[in-house]
Amino acid sequence: MLRDTLAKPDQTRVTPQDTPTLGKAPATARVLVERYGDGQGPRKSGEALLALLRRLRLADHDWERVDPADRFDVAWVLWQSADPPAEHKTFLQSFLAWLDASEQRYQAARLAIVWSAAFDPSLESMRTAGEWLAAHTAWLPEPWPRLAQEFDIFSLEAAPRSLAKAFLDGDETEAQFFAGLHLPALAVKGGLAFETLAAAAVTVARCAVRAPHLVARVCDLAVHDGAFRPDTVAPRRATTLRGELAEALLMPWQTEVPPRAVKTEIVGFFLRHYGDARLATPRWLPVPKAALAVMRRWLTEETIGHYFRLAGDAKTADRERLAERERFWTGRLARIDDAWLLAGPQARVVFGGRLAHGRLGGCRPDQAALLLRIGGLTILEASHAAAETVWFAGNGFAPALFRPATDIYWLGLLNRCADYSSAFNHKNNDSWQTRLGTFLEQRSAH
Repeated sequence: MLRDTLAKPDQTRVTPQDTPTLGKAPATARVLVERYGDGQGPRKSGEALLALLRRLRLADHDWERVDPADRFDVAWVLWQSADPPAEHKTFLQSFLAWLDASEQRYQAARLAIVWSAAFDPSLESMRTAGEWLAAHTAWLPEPWPRLAQEFDIFSLEAAPRSLAKAFLDGDETEAQFFAGLHLPALAVKGGLAFETLAAAAVTVARCAVRAPHLVARVCDLAVHDGAFRPDTVAPRRATTLRGELAEALLMPWQTEVPPRAVKTEIVGFFLRHYGDARLATPRWLPVPKAALAVMRRWLTEETIGHYFRLAGDAKTADRERLAERERFWTGRLARIDDAWLLAGPQARVVFGGRLAHGRLGGCRPDQAALLLRIGGLTILEASHAAAETVWFAGNGFAPALFRPATDIYWLGLLNRCADYSSAFNHKNNDSWQTRLGTFLEQRSAH
């Protein structure tokens, strides 16, 4: 009976519910791959990609000697290593010709991802690959066609400028902006975003004074997922951008006074990502001296202001006396070359503790002190003292500013062998302000 039934299939009541169309699954897979690429990053391990680089070097970057199985992963390593394969002109041209000849659209999508991640206008291969991608935009999945139309995304010159302008003109955060672009993650944390930051810095350098709100925008753009962008690229490019950022954010204020919120933003930004400019930190090395001078001046002002806030917070503070001392020194900020805060154990230092300061020991926990430098003079202001203490240049007992954080400034040793104090010799019943002001005027005339 079974044999008879099978022999007459048109009479059976058992019919398949879903009959696959011939070739339907491969075609769907092909469309998905062409639309989305075959992943936003390589599936092979880092070790496997390093092995591929070694094989390419052994083949002398001769495309004809590259194993056919390796060719499908070459895109991921094109700009890797100190001797990137893409910088071998014939090799890159052969790779692009292979993409053309075989219409490797998913490989083209890979190339767009890797190109945007490694984006470096100084490399000749970047222009070659960018021009090829611009000519094959129709092959690429979204977001590339849209980005090519809106931002000329494959242009070395136009893409960073266009993206920077769009970001600065908007009000989205860095994360929101890049999420809206739908750029691959490798591009968002890689070279294209890095050069976008560099382009934004150029804009801010030109117009920070008339558009100070852009300062906060470029500071936001400089950080991605908590990481400072220059920390994620090659040292050469990082050094260049650190200098450019410092110029953009500091040089406009050589003769102009920024809004208080803008100044606080800039000072906090540099303390977080460069360290205190008064200390020998390597991140400040590429910064022009004029920009460094602006930052040091601001740190001096912040240090003096914070000292008087700390001193005033102490339970035993003579707030009337401190207010007089603060008015005196803030009225002479332009003459103060450096200031160094000495904080007791319980003092809370501003900017998340990143404002460099010395440790004050042998004192009440809430006490603080301030070292000032004016010309060759070293001056000590202390929250517990009625008057300042001054040492002349060359006095070996003068306490040094900017000592390492491991050193302690012992309170009992700070006043040794001083040369002057306004508490000395007040025969004419004049105020300490008059005595100290006259002394500073006389010393500055020497």
